[in-house]
Amino acid sequence: TSIEQQTKAKLNMCLQRFYVSVRQTSGELFKVSSLKAIRVAIDRYLKQAPIDKLWSIVGDYEFKKANDMLNAVCKNRHSWECM
Repeated sequence: TSIEQQTKAKLNMCLQRFYVSVRQTSGELFKVSSLKAIRVAIDRYLKQAPIDKLWSIVGDYEFKKANDMLNAVCKNRHSWECM
């Protein structure tokens, strides 16, 4: 099922896995700012025509687990970037 067709619950699960596993084409990890920009870009894509989702992967409660996962990944990555 494409991202446009996912239920909120399924997309929430997919985003959790995505945030943990996404890498640059070189295999390197994305920086924290890049991960958050990717999330905003996905959210914007889903809100634009012709998809026109009325909900947000950034702020809606149904995506809390995905956002908690992203925050945990960012916290871990931020610690690593500061070394």
